[in-house]
Amino acid sequence: MTRAGRKTDAATTLLMVLLILTAAKLLLERLLALMLPHDLHQNTRLLLSMAQEALLIGLPALLMRRGRSARTGTMRLSIGLLLCAAVLGLAMRALATPLTQLWGNFLSAPERQIAAADSAGEWCLQLLALAVLPAVLEEALFRGVVLQMLDSGSRFGAWLLTTLFFSLLHGNLAALPAHLLFGGALTLAEMRTGNLLVPMVMHAVYNASALFWRGMSAGWLIFCGAAVLALGIWALM
Repeated sequence: MTRAGRKTDAATTLLMVLLILTAAKLLLERLLALMLPHDLHQNTRLLLSMAQEALLIGLPALLMRRGRSARTGTMRLSIGLLLCAAVLGLAMRALATPLTQLWGNFLSAPERQIAAADSAGEWCLQLLALAVLPAVLEEALFRGVVLQMLDSGSRFGAWLLTTLFFSLLHGNLAALPAHLLFGGALTLAEMRTGNLLVPMVMHAVYNASALFWRGMSAGWLIFCGAAVLALGIWALM
C-alpha cells in the first residue's frame, strides 16, 4: 500500500472512532438523564461528568497518542504567548455568550446552567470539572491527536473536520454556533503556534470565565469590541 493510501486509511479509521465516541457520549448522557434522580446533588453530577470525560475523551486520547512523536512547536512558548492565549479565551467567551443567547432564543433551547457554588470546595470542583479537565483532555484528543493525524493532507480539511467533531461531541444544540466559532479558533491557535498548551490555556480560560461572570451575561456585549481587537492582534502575530 502506498503512503498516501495508508494516510487515507488512518484518517478514515480516525473519523470512524470519533463518530463512535460522539454517539457513545450522547447515548450515555441520555441514559444518565433518564436513570438519575432529578434531585441528585450537583456535585455528584459533576463527578459523574468528570468520569465520563476521562473515559470517553481522556482514554481515547491516551491510546491514540501512544507511540506518536511529539510535534515540534513552530513558535517558542513564552509567558507572553500564554497570556495572549488567556486573553483570547476571554475574548472568545465575550463573542460566544451573546451568540449563544441569540441562537438559544431562536431555537427556544436555553443554555445549560450551573448553580452557583455554596463553598470554596464546590467552586474548586466546578472549576476542575468544567474548565481544567475538559481543557486538558479535549485538547489532548482534538488538537493533540485528531488535528495531527488529519494535518498530513489538506490543512483546511484538517481544520474543518477537527472543528466540526469538537463541536458535535459536546451535544449542546443551543451552544453549537459558539462551539463552532471557538473550536475553529482553538484549531487555528494550535496550527499557528504548534504548541498544545496554547489552546489548552484558551480553553480553560474560556470555560472558567463562565463561572467567574455567572449572572452577568449581558455585560459580555461590552467586551465584544475588545474581543475583535484581540483577535485582530492575534491574526497579525
